Parts: sequence; C-alpha cells; structure tokens
Amino acid sequence: MASNSKAAGCLTAFVGLAIVGGCMQLFGYESESTKAAKVAETARAAGLPDLVGKTLTEVENTGRSMDVRIDDQGIGPIASCDDKTDCIVFRMSPKPGAVVEKFGEVAVTWATGEERAWYGKWKKMPKVIGWTEAKAERFFKPVEAAVENESQQSKKVPYGKDLVIAQSPKPGKPLKLGQKIRLVIGYNLDGGTTGTDNGNTDFDVNIGDNDGGESRFCRGKWYC
Repeated sequence: MASNSKAAGCLTAFVGLAIVGGCMQLFGYESESTKAAKVAETARAAGLPDLVGKTLTEVENTGRSMDVRIDDQGIGPIASCDDKTDCIVFRMSPKPGAVVEKFGEVAVTWATGEERAWYGKWKKMPKVIGWTEAKAERFFKPVEAAVENESQQSKKVPYGKDLVIAQSPKPGKPLKLGQKIRLVIGYNLDGGTTGTDNGNTDFDVNIGDNDGGESRFCRGKWYC
C-alpha cells in the first residue's frame, strides 16, 4: 500500500508540473534563457556591429549577447591584455554587417594604450640600423610583441658588438597600427671588422626567413 501511495503521489506531482508548464506556454510565459536566445538570434540576423574602436570588455559582452565566439589577439603572439578596458580593437573579421551563425567565430585584433601611443608617435619607421641591441630594446619595448628579430654573424660589426644591421620596413616608410617590424642583429666574434662604429653605417644585409633555426646568440634575448 505504501508503494502504491508513493507512486500515486509521484504521478500527481508529474501531472501538476505538466499542467503548470502547459499553462505557462498557453499564457505566453518565456524563461529568461528563452528570451535571451531570441534576442541573440535577432541580433545575429541583423549582422555584426562595428567592433572597431570598442574595448575588449565591450566586444566580449557583445559576443555573449549574440551567442558568437570572440577570438581576440594582440599585435603579436606574446601580447597580453591585463586590463580589457585598455585594449581597443582596431581590426575585425568578418566585417561589420556580416551575418554569423550561432556560436560562430569573430576574430578581433586589439592594441593596448601604450602600443597605440607608440604607433601614434612613430607614424614612419625610423632608421635604427647601427643602433646597439640595448638601444633597440629600449626603443621598441612598448611594441615588443610586434617585433621579430634574428641574429646574424657580420664582419661589418665591430668585434664584440651587437648592432642592428637590417630593418623592415625601411626608414621613412609609413607604419600602421599593429604593423610587424623585422630587425636583424649583427654580431662579430671572429674579429676582422670591416665596418665602423659610428652608428651610421649602412649594412648590406638581406632580410629573409631565418632557416637556420634559433641561433645560440638569440636564445633568451628579448627579440627572439
């Protein structure tokens, strides 16, 4: 008898819940999650808003409200956004107006305030050939995430010195926000210097892909 009573009680509770659920649907009641899903669907159908100029915090909130994934990255692989209100998006893909499916991906690239200030000041690439490694390190520190470097043996570098012997972009070329910068640091451990140590020598070096792997002189350096 007790078992039958419990079964009857469960059945009554189930029927009651079903009735309540049916009434909620009948009178147009929607849960918060259902409402949010409909809002997100409507937003996606309208197309992506322009995210350029928005903080990373704002962009992530937009992504959540639209049920899309935000894939964010800085100006380089080692970039870090410690304060998302300081990281401003300057590039996005797909473009504004594009329709993205649910849980689709939107890629954005951001820059910190320090990085934006550096690119804002240096709108053209300065001539850094002949600079010491230490000077280049200090100069490019605010945008180090965008700097790619390699080391190369050169007898045009004074013995025991580490100097910039090639650069890309070339001096005077326009610099865009987030643009990658390539430097070659020359070293000379064999003596026989053929250059000068006045910091103004133009070294004839071709910047290409470093197919020799990481140099032992590069290992642990700021630019590697």
